Amino acid sequence: MVLAEATGENLSRARIDIYLQCLSDLDAVRLHAALESALMDCKWFPKIPEIRVMVLGSPKENAVVHDALADRAWNTVVLYCDRWHPDIGAYADAPRLTSREEYALRQVGGPLVVQEHFGANALQFIRRDFIGIWKRSEVTVNDTLVLGDGKESRDSDSAGLTKAFN
Repeated sequence: MVLAEATGENLSRARIDIYLQCLSDLDAVRLHAALESALMDCKWFPKIPEIRVMVLGSPKENAVVHDALADRAWNTVVLYCDRWHPDIGAYADAPRLTSREEYALRQVGGPLVVQEHFGANALQFIRRDFIGIWKRSEVTVNDTLVLGDGKESRDSDSAGLTKAFN
């Protein structure tokens, strides 16, 4: 409301409700910070997409961050696979995988498939597939894996790989 007053915008109750509904999925702290910034920087009352970009960043910025996170996930999985044995499972010093990383690793064939292709050209194709699967999946707040079609994964526990491959 302060932002509307500062920019001379008249807001109806219906418009306020629309804004609240469309911005309800955003983190409250980040939203508040973005609106505080808009109060000082904007000459007009921002539209919903403008507020979302203030909070989330532009799609191009988000794509760069998403690519970096996917690369980090792949590097973690490679390190995990390097510290994994088919008879023993993961060694104590192996990194802990998220349910999203576990799911993508299972989809590309598991740790043994990755290990078999260390140093080979085929590893780049496994990486490509892993990153594609990882990007199409999403993790909710409670670390439940949600697939691209909105369905929850049935096997997203942290010991899933150990059980599946031992």
